[in-house]
Amino acid sequence: MAWLSYERGEKIWGWHRQDTAGDIVDVSSGLENGTHGISTCGQRLDGSIYIESIPAVGRHHIDSWHSQSNAIPFTVVTGLDHLEGEEVQVLTNGAVHPNRGVPRGQINLQRAATQAAVGLKFT
Repeated sequence: MAWLSYERGEKIWGWHRQDTAGDIVDVSSGLENGTHGISTCGQRLDGSIYIESIPAVGRHHIDSWHSQSNAIPFTVVTGLDHLEGEEVQVLTNGAVHPNRGVPRGQINLQRAATQAAVGLKFT
Protein backbone atom coordinates (compact mmCIF):
# COMPACT_ATOMS: atom_id res chain seq x y z
CA MET A 1 0.00 0.00 0.00
CA ALA A 2 1.28 3.49 -0.78
CA TRP A 3 1.08 6.12 1.98
CA LEU A 4 1.64 9.85 2.08
CA SER A 5 2.83 11.07 5.46
CA TYR A 6 2.55 14.77 6.26
CA GLU A 7 3.83 16.56 9.35
CA ARG A 8 2.12 19.95 9.06
CA GLY A 9 4.05 21.66 11.89
CA GLU A 10 7.39 20.68 10.33
CA LYS A 11 6.24 21.19 6.71
CA ILE A 12 7.54 17.72 5.85
CA TRP A 13 5.83 15.21 3.57
CA GLY A 14 6.82 12.02 1.82
CA TRP A 15 5.52 8.94 0.10
CA HIS A 16 6.37 5.51 1.41
CA ARG A 17 5.37 1.92 0.87
CA GLN A 18 3.88 -0.27 3.60
CA ASP A 19 4.21 -4.00 3.02
CA THR A 20 1.75 -6.21 4.85
CA ALA A 21 1.37 -9.91 5.58
CA GLY A 22 -1.83 -10.17 3.51
CA ASP A 23 -4.30 -7.83 1.85
CA ILE A 24 -5.67 -4.48 3.05
CA VAL A 25 -9.46 -4.64 2.79
CA ASP A 26 -10.33 -1.14 4.05
CA VAL A 27 -8.69 1.96 5.57
CA SER A 28 -10.08 4.69 7.81
CA SER A 29 -8.66 7.75 9.51
CA GLY A 30 -9.87 9.91 12.34
CA LEU A 31 -9.11 11.50 15.67
CA GLU A 32 -8.22 9.40 18.69
CA ASN A 33 -7.18 11.12 21.91
CA GLY A 34 -6.69 14.36 19.98
CA THR A 35 -4.31 12.80 17.44
CA HIS A 36 -5.00 11.76 13.88
CA GLY A 37 -4.71 8.03 13.42
CA ILE A 38 -5.08 5.46 10.69
CA SER A 39 -6.72 2.08 11.06
CA THR A 40 -6.80 -0.72 8.54
CA CYS A 41 -8.87 -3.83 8.10
CA GLY A 42 -6.54 -6.50 6.79
CA GLN A 43 -6.89 -10.12 5.82
CA ARG A 44 -3.78 -12.10 6.71
CA LEU A 45 -2.38 -14.91 4.59
CA ASP A 46 -4.01 -17.50 6.89
CA GLY A 47 -7.46 -15.94 6.26
CA SER A 48 -7.78 -14.21 9.64
CA ILE A 49 -9.02 -10.61 9.68
CA TYR A 50 -7.52 -7.90 11.88
CA ILE A 51 -8.42 -4.30 12.61
CA GLU A 52 -5.11 -2.56 13.26
CA SER A 53 -3.96 0.93 14.13
CA ILE A 54 -0.69 2.18 12.75
CA PRO A 55 0.40 4.77 15.30
CA ALA A 56 3.73 6.22 16.20
CA VAL A 57 4.48 5.23 19.80
CA GLY A 58 6.85 7.97 20.85
CA ARG A 59 9.20 8.24 17.88
CA HIS A 60 9.22 4.48 17.34
CA HIS A 61 6.83 3.05 14.80
CA ILE A 62 5.19 -0.29 15.57
CA ASP A 63 2.30 -2.11 13.95
CA SER A 64 -0.14 -4.71 15.25
CA TRP A 65 0.83 -3.52 18.71
CA HIS A 66 -0.30 -4.38 22.20
CA SER A 67 0.31 -2.32 25.32
CA GLN A 68 0.39 -3.34 28.95
CA SER A 69 0.67 -1.14 32.04
CA ASN A 70 0.50 -1.67 35.75
CA ALA A 71 1.49 0.33 38.82
CA ILE A 72 3.43 -2.73 39.99
CA PRO A 73 6.48 -3.41 37.75
CA PHE A 74 6.23 -6.56 35.63
CA THR A 75 8.65 -8.66 33.56
CA VAL A 76 6.17 -10.65 31.43
CA VAL A 77 3.98 -9.13 28.69
CA THR A 78 1.02 -11.31 27.73
CA GLY A 79 -1.79 -11.00 25.16
CA LEU A 80 0.53 -11.37 22.16
CA ASP A 81 -1.11 -14.39 20.52
CA HIS A 82 -1.54 -12.42 17.27
CA LEU A 83 2.26 -11.96 17.17
CA GLU A 84 3.12 -15.62 17.81
CA GLY A 85 6.39 -16.57 16.09
CA GLU A 86 7.28 -12.97 15.14
CA GLU A 87 10.25 -10.87 16.20
CA VAL A 88 8.83 -7.79 17.89
CA GLN A 89 10.07 -4.36 18.88
CA VAL A 90 9.58 -3.58 22.56
CA LEU A 91 9.33 -0.21 24.29
CA THR A 92 9.35 -0.16 28.09
CA ASN A 93 8.63 3.00 30.06
CA GLY A 94 9.27 4.98 26.85
CA ALA A 95 12.72 3.46 26.17
CA VAL A 96 13.80 0.97 23.53
CA HIS A 97 14.13 -2.58 24.89
CA PRO A 98 15.95 -5.35 22.97
CA ASN A 99 13.76 -7.07 20.37
CA ARG A 100 12.12 -10.32 21.39
CA GLY A 101 10.65 -13.41 19.76
CA VAL A 102 7.09 -14.28 20.79
CA PRO A 103 6.63 -17.85 22.01
CA ARG A 104 3.29 -18.88 23.57
CA GLY A 105 1.78 -15.39 23.12
CA GLN A 106 4.08 -13.65 25.59
CA ILE A 107 7.56 -12.22 26.06
CA ASN A 108 9.91 -11.87 29.01
CA LEU A 109 11.50 -8.48 29.63
CA GLN A 110 15.16 -8.05 30.61
CA ARG A 111 14.16 -5.49 33.21
CA ALA A 112 10.93 -4.77 35.07
CA ALA A 113 8.66 -2.07 33.68
CA THR A 114 5.36 -0.37 34.50
CA GLN A 115 4.52 0.30 30.81
CA ALA A 116 5.30 -1.72 27.70
CA ALA A 117 4.32 -1.48 24.03
CA VAL A 118 5.08 -4.47 21.82
CA GLY A 119 4.59 -4.77 18.05
CA LEU A 120 6.02 -5.27 14.61
CA LYS A 121 8.60 -2.67 13.61
CA PHE A 122 8.10 -0.66 10.46
CA THR A 123 10.21 2.11 9.00
